[in-house]
Amino acid sequence: MDDDDLLLPRRPRPERPRTRGAKTLRPTLTGHEPIVPGGPFLGKRAVVVGGSIAGMLAARILSEYFSHVVLIERDYLHDKPVGRKGVPHARQGHVLLQAGASIIGELFPEIGADMDGAGARGCDAAKELHWFHYGVYKRKIDSGIRIYLLNRML
Repeated sequence: MDDDDLLLPRRPRPERPRTRGAKTLRPTLTGHEPIVPGGPFLGKRAVVVGGSIAGMLAARILSEYFSHVVLIERDYLHDKPVGRKGVPHARQGHVLLQAGASIIGELFPEIGADMDGAGARGCDAAKELHWFHYGVYKRKIDSGIRIYLLNRML
């Protein structure tokens, strides 16, 4: 038996239009014009499945393009940070890096104060953490890079 006998036959690829160098336009209710936040809505309703941080961010972005956004989550979402059945690793330590924190802060301006009040700890990554790398502790410097130490319940 050859190796070629084990391979499945290839299906022919469908022909796709060439778009190299073409500007991609997203469809709108009024035609094919670019969508801009605050402009015409793309549609009436968008549905996001999952209430994780990714789902919440997706719902927030979609709210600029749709008049209603529905978020579906199987677990009950509490007002306070508590564990959920669908997130078994929620109590483990997590880190939110500076770039992610600034993007989330642009979308949800009040989230910095909310995280601080809920127990997230902001710190300078190179000054306040112990870095053990290649058998030695790294020297502490003031990097200006802020990170948040938290768990998923926040």
